[in-house]
Amino acid sequence: MGKLDGLTAIVTGSGQGLGFAMAGALADAGARLVLVELREERLKSAAGTLRDKGIEVVAIAGDVRDRAVADDAVAQALDTFGRLDILINCAQWLAMPVPFIEQDKAHFANMLDSGLYGTVNFMQAAFPPLKERGGSVINMGSGAGTGGNLGQAAYGAAKEAIRGLTRTVAKEWGADGIRINVICPAAMSPSLIGWFEDKPDELAAALELNAMGRFAEGTDIGSLAVFLASPDCFITGQTLHCDGGQVMP
Repeated sequence: MGKLDGLTAIVTGSGQGLGFAMAGALADAGARLVLVELREERLKSAAGTLRDKGIEVVAIAGDVRDRAVADDAVAQALDTFGRLDILINCAQWLAMPVPFIEQDKAHFANMLDSGLYGTVNFMQAAFPPLKERGGSVINMGSGAGTGGNLGQAAYGAAKEAIRGLTRTVAKEWGADGIRINVICPAAMSPSLIGWFEDKPDELAAALELNAMGRFAEGTDIGSLAVFLASPDCFITGQTLHCDGGQVMP
């Protein structure tokens, strides 16, 4: 039996990268999935891959910045599976590093609307069914916020806002049996791979800061997500760095 047998999870930003890795890990542990992804082609590919493995999947194409998308995802989870137990907020608009002085209002809005407000939308929409049985919310932070990364002021600010939101709501919802935590990964996402392709010196410098000498894999992040999502977990309001020791707060 899997740790998450019979449970239902919504995973945003699950068309590729860490979102897809975490969705797959939850499914391997027994969860049924509702995938939410902005890009339809990525969504179809991700859902098809999981369905080919016999996993029950509902696929929703939509922008997490739209509260109606969150409401629809929750409604479809309940209509299809009868319950909602886990929410992973992984969707986030990304951009390559750019100096702070060049980051305009539109840049900040894209980061905050997709990351912070997307997380708010799905948390608020998911609260009623999560309250019925208790459950787990996993939000995504970043070392760009906890430690600071050059060229990622808006991104780091959005991620730190998510951590503040997580701590506050963890205290508010704890009495309802809802645990809320943050994962800060340092993993080789598709965007990071593209960034380092022409910058081997930057990759070497980044790895020198890592105690384990490598970035996390999707399986590393997925294993942590399964642990945090499991009813056996008694952790809430915390930030867990899954980065091989790159950040040691």
